[in-house]
Amino acid sequence: MRLCAEFEHLLDESPELAAGERERIEAHLAACPTCRTYAEDLVRLDADLVAAFARVRPSRGFQDAALRTIRRQPRYRNSALPEVLDFIGWAAVVAVVASLVFFRFMPR
Repeated sequence: MRLCAEFEHLLDESPELAAGERERIEAHLAACPTCRTYAEDLVRLDADLVAAFARVRPSRGFQDAALRTIRRQPRYRNSALPEVLDFIGWAAVVAVVASLVFFRFMPR
């Protein structure tokens, strides 16, 4: 099934979209049977999952145990590596441009 590229990601997010976007999707679905079938399948799948897990309840103490496990995990700081790599990349660009300018205008 080949979905329209412009609407593929919007169909997956349609319940959370703003009213204007939803109206645009509805207009597209009225004209595109492939995307309409996909959207109907998503609605059916959602209903099936809700029904399948309607009676599932976590055991007593599950939330407390899960929270304890999460709190025991080490906290990671955000890495400075992307910023360092950006700096190195821009420094290389500046060096290349400076070299080109220098060799272009260097007195002979």
